[in-house]
Amino acid sequence: MPTNQKIKSITVNQDRINEIVSKANPMELAQLAHFAEKAPHLIQIEYEKPKSNVLFAVEKPEMEQSYCYIDSDGEVAYSGWTNSRIDNLIFYLNNVFLTKENAQKQADRNQLIANIERFACENNDEIDWNGANGVYRLIFSHQGKEWTFKYSPTWQSITTCFSSETIATQALEKFRDRLYILLD
Repeated sequence: MPTNQKIKSITVNQDRINEIVSKANPMELAQLAHFAEKAPHLIQIEYEKPKSNVLFAVEKPEMEQSYCYIDSDGEVAYSGWTNSRIDNLIFYLNNVFLTKENAQKQADRNQLIANIERFACENNDEIDWNGANGVYRLIFSHQGKEWTFKYSPTWQSITTCFSSETIATQALEKFRDRLYILLD
């Protein structure tokens, strides 16, 4: 194409495009999905609805099916399922998502949880897990429809613990507006 001429018009053969897409390999489909995200006014992709309200895929995608995952930078990335060792590894880590929206929700949750953990590490006094002092945990009260904190004995759990009521209150104030994403 001559570079000094302006394009007058572009004709798109929709049937030919659909044929090409139906034969595309997983990486080509992933690239197309990435392009569609950058230029939604030019191309729109309709995705299958997930089979449940769980964010991550509970069943492995079909061969060559496009999927999203959260990469090492915390960003949503695209790939095509080939049943490779890497595909299976990220699947068993619950890092395969059938929609970009679900992947982004989980990426946002991951970042919030990491921020809360960092806040606890930077502000907590040492917790004596064998001592008489308890710890505080952020909880959501379904009855009160609000986030709060709760004192509990010193038994470890999978939730972030705070060494004092003051630090728990500070964490609640700092993260309260974002905590609701953990409930979606």
